[in-house]
Order: sequence, then C-alpha cells, then structure tokens
Amino acid sequence: MKRRPTTTASVMKSSMPIPKPKPKSKPTPKPIPKPIPKPKPMPMPLPMPILLSIVIPCYNVADQIADLLADIFVQLAPDIELILVNDGSADNSAAVMRTCIERWAPAAGIRLVETVNQGAAAARAHGLALAHGEYVFFCDSDDRLATEFVATLRRTLLAFSAMDALVFSACIEDAATGRRWSKVDYPAVTAFAGGDALVAHNLQRHAYTAAVWTYVFRRTLIGRYHAAFTGRRAHEDHLFTLKVLYAATLIVAVPHVLYTQQMRSGSLTTTPPAVGYLVDRIQAGREASQFRTSVGASCCRLYDTWSFNSVIDILRNSRVLRAQIVRSPVCARYLLGRPYTILGLYLQSLRRALHLKGA
Repeated sequence: MKRRPTTTASVMKSSMPIPKPKPKSKPTPKPIPKPIPKPKPMPMPLPMPILLSIVIPCYNVADQIADLLADIFVQLAPDIELILVNDGSADNSAAVMRTCIERWAPAAGIRLVETVNQGAAAARAHGLALAHGEYVFFCDSDDRLATEFVATLRRTLLAFSAMDALVFSACIEDAATGRRWSKVDYPAVTAFAGGDALVAHNLQRHAYTAAVWTYVFRRTLIGRYHAAFTGRRAHEDHLFTLKVLYAATLIVAVPHVLYTQQMRSGSLTTTPPAVGYLVDRIQAGREASQFRTSVGASCCRLYDTWSFNSVIDILRNSRVLRAQIVRSPVCARYLLGRPYTILGLYLQSLRRALHLKGA
C-alpha cells in the first residue's frame, strides 16, 4: 500500500489550530416604546364679557316690533345681549320676532322669553333677572332706536371709563303725521356728579322725565337702594328711575338723539286715561318724594311741583276725567292740597271756553 507523500502544505494544514466557534450573541432586546401621552385638553376660551343688555318687554306689537329689531340687529356684537320678553301677547308678536331673528341674526346673542301677561313692570323685571351685561337699557317695543346707539355708548365709555349711567336726547314722533318734537334735550356732552345733580338740572329746565328708556345704567346700581318696578300698570318706573340715578356717582349726558317715542292711536300714551291711571300717577309721585327726602335730595319742592303739574296736565287733556275725579277720595284729597292751583286751572279752562264761544 503506497503512502501518500507528505507535503509542506499538508503539514501546515494539519498543524493549524481549529478555530473555536464564536458564541452566539444574545439578540439585543427591542426598546419598549414609551406610551404616547394623551394631549392635554385645550382650555375653554372664557366667554366675552357682555357690555350691554337690551331688555324689551313686548305686548301686542306685531305691527311695530320688526322696525325696532331692524334698528337693533345692525348694532349687535358678541358683547351685546338682546332679551325679548313676550308678555302674553294676544297677537302674533312672538311669531314676528322669531321670523326676524331667523332672517337677520340667527347666531347672535338673542333670547326670546314667553310669559303670561302681567304688564310691562313684570316683563322688565323678568328680563332684568336674565341680563348679564355690565350696563342695561330698557326699550319700549313700539318705539325706535337710533342705529348709532351702541357706538355712542362705546365712545362715551372711552372718554368716561367710570361712567355709571348715560343719558341722551330723545324725541317724540306722531306716527300718523311724522311730526316730531323734543322730549329730552342735552345741548352738549355734560358730566354730572351723581343723580341729584342730573335731576336738579332737568327740573330747573322743566325737562325732567322718569321714563325708564331715557338712560342706560350700570347693572350693579340696582342693589344700593334695592331698585324695583312697582306692580302698577302705569307709572311703574318712577321710583325705579330715581333709585338707579341716585345710586350713580358719574352720569354723562350726550346731545345725540338716540331714541324716538312713537305716538300711536291706541297706545297707553294716547288712550284717554281712567281714574285709576291718575291714582297711579299720584301714588308714584308720593313714593318718589318720600325716597328723595330719605336721601337728602335737593330741589324737593321743585320735584313736588313738577309731579303736581304732571297730574294737572293729565286732567287738562281729559274732560271726562275731570268730571270723575270727585268720585276718587285719593284724587280729591291730593288736589285739595293745592286749592289755588286748582282754581287757576278751572279759570284757565273757563277763559278758553269763553274765547272759543266768542270766536
């Protein structure tokens, strides 16, 4: 058997060490993914503060309310609130208001509230309880509002940031003829240091009125003297107006005619008054005088004279009412307190009758 010759290459090959197998490396563990944090909820934006709440009590004004709403809708903004209180209207006032809202301002801050009929005082009080505005304005539903009403309020606040109430010029318009005359007139921008200064100024100019639509007021003023509307059907705002104005420390008057009172046949201001209307006026005047005395107001005698003359004006314009006042003990006692004034009234009526007879 032949041997295979040994070569250098084979000797080297046999003498080379056999490499050891490399240990298998452990697989690198995959990193555990961190949980994705849940996104933090975005903070809800704070609601914009309401600058002005416009409160409108509505009763059987289906033929007039659309005009007023057109005046207001062009002025609405996120900080303007409109509250409509339908005081149990027997006509389709509510339907007209809903149609106007859907057509002109579906997304605006408008509230339409339905109540049973309780009168303007209760409707205003209901709307006031719903108001969120820093300032409040009461508007009658059959009147008109100037389209620069809100802009004038904003401008005045820029000049008088501490303003508690804004008063403005207003006029009366005969809806049938279009004839207009002044109701309240402020010739220039004027700042009054409180309600007593404003009331005295207007009494001396024979221009005072207690109508609640003649001013815009800061809502917090209500609490100082607990201002509230009385339960009367007429003259329910006399005491409310005085309590709000006397709670103010800065009242600004502007000359702009921002309000038009509409005189229409069948409205409260044109319907011949009954004795109850006169009794309400007398009672409102007495309450107002008692309050003014309690706060040490000036011009108390001047206010009483204005109040008495307002009663006389009612009598002067209603012959039927003059014949009925003797049946009311309240009216009789009130008028007998100023016999010379009453005598002058009847002498004036007699002279007028003789003049007409002679003509």
